[in-house]
Amino acid sequence: MTHKRKVLILGIVVLTLGILLACAFSASTANIRSATLARDAAGEEPTTVFAPEDIFYCIVDLANAPDDTKVRATWTAVDVEGSPPNTFIDETALTTGSGQLNFDLSNVTPWPSGKYQVALYLNDELDQTLEFEVRNETAAPTQSGGEIVSKVEPTSTPTVAATAEATVAATATPTGITLELINNTETTITYVYISATENTVWGESWLNGSIPAGGSRIIEGIEPGYYDLQVGNAEGSLETLYAVPLGEVDRWTIWGTVSLPDNAVLRFEEYFEDNRNNWGGDSTENVDYLTPSGGEYCMRIKTDQMTAWEWYEPFRPDEFFAEVKCTVDPNTDASCGIGFGPDGDNLFWYEIDPETQSYAVFLLQDDQWQTPLASWDLSYHVNPSGRNYLGLGRTEGTLYVYVNGVLIDSFSTALFPTGRIGIGGATYSDPNVTVCLDELRVWRIEK
Repeated sequence: MTHKRKVLILGIVVLTLGILLACAFSASTANIRSATLARDAAGEEPTTVFAPEDIFYCIVDLANAPDDTKVRATWTAVDVEGSPPNTFIDETALTTGSGQLNFDLSNVTPWPSGKYQVALYLNDELDQTLEFEVRNETAAPTQSGGEIVSKVEPTSTPTVAATAEATVAATATPTGITLELINNTETTITYVYISATENTVWGESWLNGSIPAGGSRIIEGIEPGYYDLQVGNAEGSLETLYAVPLGEVDRWTIWGTVSLPDNAVLRFEEYFEDNRNNWGGDSTENVDYLTPSGGEYCMRIKTDQMTAWEWYEPFRPDEFFAEVKCTVDPNTDASCGIGFGPDGDNLFWYEIDPETQSYAVFLLQDDQWQTPLASWDLSYHVNPSGRNYLGLGRTEGTLYVYVNGVLIDSFSTALFPTGRIGIGGATYSDPNVTVCLDELRVWRIEK
C-alpha cells in the first residue's frame, strides 16, 4: 500500500523562514528587540523601498524568550495596483526561543507597485508593524491585471452534500487547453481562480460574468500544467481543487459545500491549547503519543506499517458528524486519519495521503482488517502540501467521508450502531513520521 506525489504552493508569492539562532533565555519578559526590513538575509542592505524583483526580508531579533515563545509575521498589500486595499498575502508562525529569526517573501513574477506591510505578533499580541513600498512603473503581470489574492489553507466547512468529482479527458485548442465548469450547486458562481500550483496567490478571476446554478461555462486559453482551482462568489469559496493536471482533466463538476442539517448539535470541540482532556503523554515501543503543545496534538509513529489512534472517550454517538484538521511530515507516504467504532478491534478508519492526493476507508472487525471500502482513490480536493480537514459522518445507515468541506464518498452500512471517535495516522514504507492534529469537533445528529 505505497503511494506518492507532488506539492501545492501558489501564485506570485513563495514564503520561507529561517531560524538562525535559538538558545538560552533569561527570566525577563520576551520581546522583539529589533526588526528590520532588508534586501538580503544578512540584513546588510536595510531598506523600506523595494524593487519589483526583490525578495522581502524581515529580520527579527528575539530577546529574553523561552523556547515556547510564538512569533508570527503577517504580510499585507496595503495599497497596491490592481488589488483591493489591505489584501492579505501570507502568514507564518513559529515557536522558538531567543535569537535571530528570518522571514522572507518572494515572487515568481515582479511585485505590483504600491504600499505593503508586515505585522509582527509576539505570543499572539501585535508587537509592531513595518511598512514598506515597491516602486516601479510596471505592475506585476497576472491573468487579467495584477490583483493579489492569496491562496490560504483550507477552512473547515462541515457538509452533507452530493459527491464532488473531476472527470478526466483532454481538449486542446489553438489557444491552449479548455476547462468546462458545470455548476451543480444551488448558488451562482461569480469568480473562477486558475493558478499554477507552484504559485502562492490566486491572481484575478478567469470568469467574465457568472455561472448560474445549473449552468456551465468553458474557460479557454489555459497552458497545460498543474493548477489549483477555486470557484466562489461574494459569500466566499464554494470549492477548491489542488494540483490538477489540466491537459488531462478538462471538466469540473462543482457540487460545493452544504451546511450541516439543522438538527446537528455540537457536542465536543478540542483545540489542544491546553490538555484538560488528557490527550497523549504516553509512549509505546512503536508510537510516542506527545502531550499537546502549541495548539496541536502530535503522534510520532516510529515504525513502518503502523496505524495509531487515540479515542475521545466520553461521547458515544450513533448518528454524528466529526471533523479534525491534520498535517503529516512532508515527502513521506504517511497518512492522517479519523475513525469511528465501539472499540480498538472494531472500527471504520478513514485516511488521506496528502502526497498522493488519495484517500482510503478501512474496516477493522474482530482485530482483522477486512477488504477496504475505498482503497487509495484519487481526490484533487486533498491539499498535497498543507493542512487538510478530514470529516466522517453517519446518518440513516450511510457512512460519509469528507475532505476540506467536500463530500468525496459514501457507503451504506449497518455496522457499529454506536461508537467512539478516534484520531491519528498511519505509516507505510516510511518510519519515524509525525502526524499532528487540531480542531477536533463532534456533532450529534439529533432525532
